[in-house]
This record gives sequence, structure tokens and C-alpha cells, in this order.
Amino acid sequence: MKKSTVMLWAIFGALLMGCSDEEIANVETSSRNAIGFNVLSNAAETRATPTTPSNLTSTDFDVFAFTADGTAFMGKVDTEYGHDGVRIVHKNDKWDYDDANDLRYWPSEALDFYAFNPGTVSDDMLTFYMWEASGTVQKISYTCIDEYGAGTHANYDVMYAIAKGQTKATNNGVVKFNFKHILSQVVFKAKTQYDNMQVDIRDIKIHNIRFSGVFTLPATADGTGSWSSPDLAFPHAFTVVKNANITVNSNTAATDISTNTPMLNIPQTLT
Repeated sequence: MKKSTVMLWAIFGALLMGCSDEEIANVETSSRNAIGFNVLSNAAETRATPTTPSNLTSTDFDVFAFTADGTAFMGKVDTEYGHDGVRIVHKNDKWDYDDANDLRYWPSEALDFYAFNPGTVSDDMLTFYMWEASGTVQKISYTCIDEYGAGTHANYDVMYAIAKGQTKATNNGVVKFNFKHILSQVVFKAKTQYDNMQVDIRDIKIHNIRFSGVFTLPATADGTGSWSSPDLAFPHAFTVVKNANITVNSNTAATDISTNTPMLNIPQTLT
């Protein structure tokens, strides 16, 4: 009897390795000389949906600003992982400070801005997603969870933005954030080896992937950050589909077998 196989591909989207860049928010100066916020679009975000210009306002971001000598101007000098920036939220049809006491006005000297999105972290993600920021180094610590297996909560589509050397005179008082994604989107498709073959899929897991690490922001806004991931201490499996009923019966057209939305993972090369 001839042995048959089903071929499985992980289709890596535009975010893999290079990660996409989208100008999805900017910071602007108000008429009262306060450092304020503006938005480009508005829509609702769904579970595990990657953040785009159309749903940014359903999130928030944590902002830090430092003077040239590293003095904290917005947020505090964060040398330990935490969530200690100035929280900016979308309310009353505009971006605004969540706490009015955090309001800051333009100083006479230039500022370097760093933003982390999302800025709000749920209780069950506090240890999985953290950041630190100072005038010299900015890092994001992230651990992916098996969201489609455990089903407890979704991974975050984490982004960062850098705007350095900003003053009131820069771009007519507008400080633009160009947010960049740090994780990869992965979707899965399958097709059969033979045209008269049918395969029914119930469960799929991927094994031995790097699922945690530290992302160091680049020195400049147009630079490329870097991941540092520890060696795998033990085999770890992430769920692609669970308790499904997916039929694959074509060797020419690939069947989409991903669960609703792409998986979010740390960029890596797999064999």
C-alpha cells in the first residue's frame, strides 16, 4: 500500500523578521503649548487582531521622554522591567492623558520620545509583557502564551515607536510616532500530496520554538531592533488548532487551517 502524507506549511506574513512599519499615530503640540496627542483612525479591536491604523484607538500607549543628558521628562527612568511611563488613552474623540497630573509642556530643549503599545497590561499578562526605559537603553520583555491551547487570554501585538530630538519647532510642533511591530504573524495552510487524497485534521501543535525573549529598541527611529532569546530549556508546544474538524482534500489549492487570526510569535528561523 502506498504511503500518503499531508504537507503542512507555516505561512509567515509581512511581519516576519523584518516587521512592518506603519505611521499610525502622532504627537502634536496643543495651542496651550502642552505636549498632546492626535489620532488617524478609529475602529474596534478583536481578540488577537494585529494592531493597524484602523484599530489603534482601541488600544493605548505608554510614553517616556528624556532630555539629551538622560533626565526623565515624561515617565520615570525605568531601570527595572515594569510599566512606568505616562499612559495615553483615546477618549472624547482624541488622544489624551489618562491622568491629568501627567500633563507636560514643551521645554526649551529637545526631547527623545519612546512609546510602547499596548500601554495597559491585564493582570494575567503582567509578568509576560514588561518594558524598561532610560535615556540610554529601552527594552521590551515578552513571553508568548499558548493562547489557542490554554484559551486563557490572547497574545499582544506589541509595538514601539521612537521620535528623537523633538522640539516645539520640529514639524510645526508635531512629533510623529512611526510604530513598529516586534512580533511575527504566522498562519497555517495545508494541502494533500495526491489529488484523490483526503485528510481530516483535529489537532495541530508546533514544537521547540522560542517563545520568550528581550527585544532591544534600536538607537534610531529608522534602525532595526534586536531579539535576545534564551536557549530552550525544555520542549515546548504551541497549539495551532484544537478539537477542530478541518478537511483537506486538494493537492493544488491550500486550505487555511489557522484558528481565526494569525498566531503571534517571536521572530526566529526554524528548521
